[in-house]
This record gives sequence, C-alpha cells and structure tokens, in this order.
Amino acid sequence: MSLTAIKRACRPYKSLILEIAGDSECFEVILKDCYVSTTYGETMWVFGRDNLAPGQMSASDMIDELELWLGDVEQQ
Repeated sequence: MSLTAIKRACRPYKSLILEIAGDSECFEVILKDCYVSTTYGETMWVFGRDNLAPGQMSASDMIDELELWLGDVEQQ
C-alpha cells in the first residue's frame, strides 16, 4: 500500500488536513488545528504498516477505516 493511495482517499477532505505522512512503520493523517475526529476526540489518524500483514487487514480495509475516521471530523 502506498502513501499515494492514502493521499487519494484524503482528497475530498483536503481542507481539513494539515499533513499526510508515512514511513517504514506507519501512515499518519494530521488534521488542522481547528478540527477533531469526534468519535475518539483525535486530531491524528495513525495506521501501523504491521496491520497489513497477511491475515490482518487489507489495504482496502485500511482506506475504509481512514474514510470512516475522516467522516467524523468536525470543526472545534
């Protein structure tokens, strides 16, 4: 799974997002200061690449989780 796919999934929410990043261990989506995902009161979505191991989540599951999280974002 590439960072490009995560950036593509974030396009509809680009006005809410400060940064999208990834390294060898995880992917991160960081919201701008005035926004929060209301489900858990989070301002950052982090997904460990280890969750994509065989028998774990698929890349499609990861994108679904990200889109669900972004769908709960509201302005503070």
